[in-house]
Amino acid sequence: FGDASALPTMLLSKFTKNHVTVALSGDGGDELFLGYDRYFFTDKYYNIFRKMPQFSRNLLSYVTKLSKQNRLEKIAYPIKHLTKENLYSVIASYTKPWEMESLFSREFVRESFRESSYMAFQEIEEFNPTDTFDNFSKIDFYRYLPDDILTKVDRASMRYSLEARVPLLDHRIVEFAYSLPTEIKLKHGAKSILKDILYKQVPRELIDRPKMGFAVPLKQWF
Repeated sequence: FGDASALPTMLLSKFTKNHVTVALSGDGGDELFLGYDRYFFTDKYYNIFRKMPQFSRNLLSYVTKLSKQNRLEKIAYPIKHLTKENLYSVIASYTKPWEMESLFSREFVRESFRESSYMAFQEIEEFNPTDTFDNFSKIDFYRYLPDDILTKVDRASMRYSLEARVPLLDHRIVEFAYSLPTEIKLKHGAKSILKDILYKQVPRELIDRPKMGFAVPLKQWF
């Protein structure tokens, strides 16, 4: 499966099963209500790069591609072919999209992504031409959520016969979330509209904390 956070998710599922047989997951909240830091990181650097003339971006792209540093190499393509979606596609991916053909056959890549191997995602019909934050959300909703997060939680919880339910992905909530303008979702910062509801039920100190993923020390282990 390849997502190392499956390991702590399995541990959490194991401990949870000692107390309950059904658990509620908050998966979908970041995608629907704009909670990922990378959304804002992408927007920030896009605004920096777009102020540069094309010649300067071409030169910077060439230099970063030769740098042999993973993070710099990844942004070489979107710097030259600058759109927020191109920039986000490499920031949100572990693999450089243009290296896919060195890992898989060309036929597999084209069948899986249905367009050039430079793109990390196929065109999504519901893309909004004026709201890129909404587009970031939809990239994750259609790709990252089903292909990674939900798969991970389902496998990890089922390992211990724990039923993990995802109430935020009720189709009525999804439809409502995508009917809201981005400025409403971000009125008081990332995921603020969801936090305003949670404040009524959950102590603030459990909500107003730095974002933490389910990371494991892979570098140290290897």
